[in-house]
Amino acid sequence: MSQTQRVGNIVLLPKSGDPLDPRNRRPITLLNVDYKILAKALGNRLSDVMPDIVGPLQTCAVRGKCIQHNLWLMRDLIEFVKVRDLPCALVSLDQEKAFDMVDHDFLFRTLESFGLNSVYFVGSRYYKDVTSIVTVNGLTSGPFPVRRGVRQGCPLSPFCMFSSAKRSVPRWTDALGFRPFNVPGGARVKCVQYADDVTVLCRTSPPLSLYRRF
Repeated sequence: MSQTQRVGNIVLLPKSGDPLDPRNRRPITLLNVDYKILAKALGNRLSDVMPDIVGPLQTCAVRGKCIQHNLWLMRDLIEFVKVRDLPCALVSLDQEKAFDMVDHDFLFRTLESFGLNSVYFVGSRYYKDVTSIVTVNGLTSGPFPVRRGVRQGCPLSPFCMFSSAKRSVPRWTDALGFRPFNVPGGARVKCVQYADDVTVLCRTSPPLSLYRRF
């Protein structure tokens, strides 16, 4: 692809809260149509192997799963603990600016370590030597290089985001001593994830010494 095909136009869409606060603006990158068609084709191939890359509790960008699965699980789990009279707390975590913090070199090494060499070769072309411009109030900035983050608006961004994170959340919940819920059917539930939104299920309080460590 040419350099003009790889340039993105960032626009800031208002979220909830004060619209004048920059933190309440979502940066969406408008991309070239050819770029998006090629990225979507590569994303369709990646979706076949995503269950082997991300944890089983990640529901975004995984074929056959959707955000409703998280909602249904939370609804059923709340009913389950009420009926069994079990102690339970749901801790909702939103990793601020997670899509903007992914290091490109780390991302490419991660894809390569998973054996996705062809994806690494092609995908690196989508994020190496790319530039963006910003449009605010009808005014457009000059181009600047993008060396960090994945573009919200790119079909590949969810796959890149989750392959970098992989199973990090279950690992730190293990370190904090959270015990999973054994629900009917044999499943063990400790947390659920959708993109960078995580809900941790707390059954018992970890030792106080762990709070001091973390």
